Amino acid sequence: MKMAEWLSHLKGMTFRNVGVILALVAVAIPGYLVYRLATDDQFASVFFSTYSEETIPATDCFIRIASVSGGHEDYRISRPFAYSSRDRWVISIETPEQPNADQAVALCNKLGEVIAYARDRSKPSPSFPGGDIKIFPEVIRIQ
Repeated sequence: MKMAEWLSHLKGMTFRNVGVILALVAVAIPGYLVYRLATDDQFASVFFSTYSEETIPATDCFIRIASVSGGHEDYRISRPFAYSSRDRWVISIETPEQPNADQAVALCNKLGEVIAYARDRSKPSPSFPGGDIKIFPEVIRIQ
């Protein structure tokens, strides 16, 4: 169709025709957005946060996987070290990359060393991979 034909069709439209077209558009756009939110995880992650918690087999630790709407996932390996009524005290290691099973167990064991050092200062201060990071007595004061 040529441009002149389109213009003649537009001129022939009534207000009722325009209203029907606008109503269809007003329903179609939100309907499409709901469809995309329900079927496309990547699109939905822009609007929603996610959270999951899994236990690490053969350890006292668990891993939390969380992302804030539109952000990347963070992985936090946590180990409980104290309980008080309904409260659970944990110590955690947060990493931007998902650890494999062996890394998760190694990090859990490292948390055990930190807890042991916090409870008994006669034990050596744990060392950390990637540097000479040490825990200083001023930092941890668990009675």
